[in-house]
Amino acid sequence: AFPCMRCHKTEKDLKGKISSTKARSGDELADYLKNKSPKKGIHKNFTNEDIKKVYDALFKKQGMKK
Repeated sequence: AFPCMRCHKTEKDLKGKISSTKARSGDELADYLKNKSPKKGIHKNFTNEDIKKVYDALFKKQGMKK
């Protein structure tokens, strides 16, 4: 399970939130969540590597498009 699932209850919800950021990579997502997101204070607790792993698991490895 992803650490994100503490707040985002379903993978569908999480995918939707990530898609709305328009991030095209795990690095872009990490930058958005930690520096630009309205909830950036919460996301600073996660490492960039954790955020990249979640992005890759939800979009790249499953061959899914945003």
